[in-house]
Amino acid sequence: LGELGSAPLPDLASLLQRAHPALLSYPELDHYPLPRRIPYLGQPDFSQGLPVRWGPRPEKRVFAYLRPFPGLHELLLALKNLKAQVLVHVGDLDPARLKAYLRPGLVVSDSPAHLRQVAADCDAYVGYAPHGSTAEMLLAGKPGLLIPTNVERQLVARRAEALGAARVLPQSSGQDHAGALQSLLEDPALRSAAEAFAQRHAGQDRSRILESWLDDWLPRL
Repeated sequence: LGELGSAPLPDLASLLQRAHPALLSYPELDHYPLPRRIPYLGQPDFSQGLPVRWGPRPEKRVFAYLRPFPGLHELLLALKNLKAQVLVHVGDLDPARLKAYLRPGLVVSDSPAHLRQVAADCDAYVGYAPHGSTAEMLLAGKPGLLIPTNVERQLVARRAEALGAARVLPQSSGQDHAGALQSLLEDPALRSAAEAFAQRHAGQDRSRILESWLDDWLPRL
């Protein structure tokens, strides 16, 4: 700043005095739901990955988007025994290690699925509660079983649970994964809460979220 002929900043926060902050989220998923002047823009459509083809089987469809955690083996066994079509993707784990859990109707994907498409086509999901996939599933009106793997994801999971649209389990072993999965498919209150979230935000054009935000403040610079 001295070389530019400008005065030094009085404090670090002064860097943000002329910023135009916004949250790429929704009030219902705000980690700290306090009164804010910062606008909630919603989640842009960041979907990428491969299209998913579900089989012709009549069972309900469950998408499991996971990371390794202490109870993963028990959860996968519960998914194997669940009377449903199941698509599993476990990041940071060699898909070959999941062969023991395969059965007709349970498929392991070695590549990330196209999240928006799989959210539209599944009946419920199991996840580790990252904000992006949790919001995507809620926008599609799908209830979830969340097993958060860090504090950030725990906060997301708590907000989804507070909506009534998800059930949260600790990542430790010894959990009743089978009972939680059955409840996920059978509890109408979970689905109703997820669908209510989707209806509240159904009118938004997510393809223009960032563009509209820039159009709003860029001319004022």
